Amino acid sequence: MKTIMKLDESGARYRFWTLRRAMVSVVGVLVAALFASQAWVSQRYTDFAVATFDSSSAATLSVLVNDRIRKNYTEWLQGHANEWSRDGFLVESVNQKEFSKATLALKNISARPVVVDREVKLVSVGVFDAEMNRVAETGGTPQDSVASVPALFEALKNRDLADKRRPSSLLWRNAQGQPVFSMIMPIGGFRVLGFLEVVTDPLPGLSTLGAVLNADIRFKDTAGNTLFESKGNTPGEDAQLSTTTVALGGDGGLPWATAEISRDIGEFVGNTERLRNEAIKMVALFALAVSIAAALLLRVAVFANLRKFARAMEQIAAGDLSIEIPRTGRDELAVMGGALRHLRGSVEQVLLMKRMVDSSPVPTALLRVDGTVGFVNPAAHAFCKSHGIDETSADLLAQGPEFARVCTDPNHPPIPHRTLKVGETTVEAHVDTVLDDQGNAIGKTLSWTDVTDRVRSAALARQLVEDVHQVASGVAQQSGQLRTLADTLRQQSASTLDSTVSAGDCVARSNRSATTCNGSAEALMSTIGTVSGLAHEAAEVVGTTIGELTAARGVVEQLGENTEQIRKIVDVITGIAHQTKLLALNATIEAAVAGEAGRGFAVVAAEVKKLAEETANATVQIASSVGAINGSIQNTVGTFARISASVERISTVQDLIGDAVAKQNLSSSDIKSRVGEIAATSGEVAAIIDGVNTQAAKTGDIAGTLTETANTLAEEAGSLHSLLSTLRAQQAA
Repeated sequence: MKTIMKLDESGARYRFWTLRRAMVSVVGVLVAALFASQAWVSQRYTDFAVATFDSSSAATLSVLVNDRIRKNYTEWLQGHANEWSRDGFLVESVNQKEFSKATLALKNISARPVVVDREVKLVSVGVFDAEMNRVAETGGTPQDSVASVPALFEALKNRDLADKRRPSSLLWRNAQGQPVFSMIMPIGGFRVLGFLEVVTDPLPGLSTLGAVLNADIRFKDTAGNTLFESKGNTPGEDAQLSTTTVALGGDGGLPWATAEISRDIGEFVGNTERLRNEAIKMVALFALAVSIAAALLLRVAVFANLRKFARAMEQIAAGDLSIEIPRTGRDELAVMGGALRHLRGSVEQVLLMKRMVDSSPVPTALLRVDGTVGFVNPAAHAFCKSHGIDETSADLLAQGPEFARVCTDPNHPPIPHRTLKVGETTVEAHVDTVLDDQGNAIGKTLSWTDVTDRVRSAALARQLVEDVHQVASGVAQQSGQLRTLADTLRQQSASTLDSTVSAGDCVARSNRSATTCNGSAEALMSTIGTVSGLAHEAAEVVGTTIGELTAARGVVEQLGENTEQIRKIVDVITGIAHQTKLLALNATIEAAVAGEAGRGFAVVAAEVKKLAEETANATVQIASSVGAINGSIQNTVGTFARISASVERISTVQDLIGDAVAKQNLSSSDIKSRVGEIAATSGEVAAIIDGVNTQAAKTGDIAGTLTETANTLAEEAGSLHSLLSTLRAQQAA
């Protein structure tokens, strides 16, 4: 688990989990666990009690249902069924096997007052012969007889003769999932002629169960529909209902009915919650008493002694080594007392070493392996303050994170000498590793010496030699460039003499060409005048074309508006045609209603309907044509717009051509005047060429003199360069 660390007011790190907080947390967790366990046990008890309550209710319901149906209801129904089975008409019809009369006898049973008054809720009545073949029935369906349940019916058929002479009752469920009761009575007394089956709904006999159990009981079929309900209580708004489903078994191990019990358990749950709350209060009082007693014991036995040790440590840290170590018992605090005595001796040794380091003029610092600064002596403090360096950072020489990492890395080897630049100051740093008694690195010492003056003197000497060496190299290089320049100048003077001769010939040819160009310029001016006239005429034609295109576009746009009006008229005609068609249809219907008198009117209505359909088809074709014309008009409008834009562009270009022709005319006049000036100045150029020839001869003489001077300067620079190389080698040695 990661330890939580925080900072106190002085910036030092401390553990969040102190002894006091740990004890408070443990007590709090125990109390919370006690409360939670008590609440959990209470809830589990409540759930168990409710489940037991529901289970007992289900068992009670099963017992009561079986008691009331198999005892009370059976005895009550058997009296009526015995009377019905002894009816003379029924016995005679079965004995004579006149089963149609037996059916009439069964219907007579359905008319009995006890059935009519719904005291017996009869489902069906049937007659079986002696071989248990169903020969007559009334009411219900064939599925409302025990004969539809093979397991039960086979058991009835396989009874011995003594059992067949006694009444038999069965609880079973029909195909619709309805629980029913079958009473099988022998017909004929001692000599069994047949059997009477009376199938009834026994659920009304359970109407008082709800009041007995103080609950609402609902009997449901297999689809979940409620068949019968017995109310036992009326729950209030704050009632807490508990619902339990009970499966009631019938004969033959088959299911008979499904009952659902709903009852208010709010009072029971309330008593449980009050019991839980009282238990939680007792637990809270016990936890409070234990917490107060634990706090008092900790205060007297632990925290008081810890405060004494803290005050002793503070005085030892302040340098007071005469402090008395607190007395304790034979426990962990005694170990702390012995450790504090050892600490006092170690602090005394550390103080002596600190005073020795503080008096040293060499800046020294101790860097821990975690990257923090453990100690700086006064000399290092003064150095950091004068250079604006944060003395709490491991980078005490402001060299960056990499140098700080090297200074605090315990695996990096010591650094005996390293020259560093700190602002304007040059220092020589030393980094050594500090080891504990086991040889493990616990930190590093960083010390440094100011060597700024020594480094500055050596740098000045080296700079002087370098400067003289550069001057010598520059002189040698310049002398070579001067010799090259002299050679180039001599070559240029010779070339200039040759060029002056060629220039004279060119001037003569230029004079002749100027005369010819003057005649050509006059012909060009005449041609430009003709082009200017044609350009003005083209501009007038373009203007006329633009006006005609604008008028044509307006006509086309008006045509588009007219086609839109035609489209609207077509829409109106289409609407009229549809209305006419509807009117014709109504007229046809009315004519059909009128019969023979409306036959002529029907013919007219049919013709009107036909005319409306033709009108609608024609308007559709007209609308399509108008749409096509409108599309063509829109394309024509776009084409006119593009043609108009092109003509306007032609007009703009024509204006540009006119401007260009005017400028060309001015340029031709200027060319003519310039050609005259060229012819006049050709003579002056010839005179200047003669002067250039004379100056080129003088330049050749000067170039020869510069070449001799450059050779002499190069020899002197080579001697100086050799001397400086010898001096640098001596300084390096």
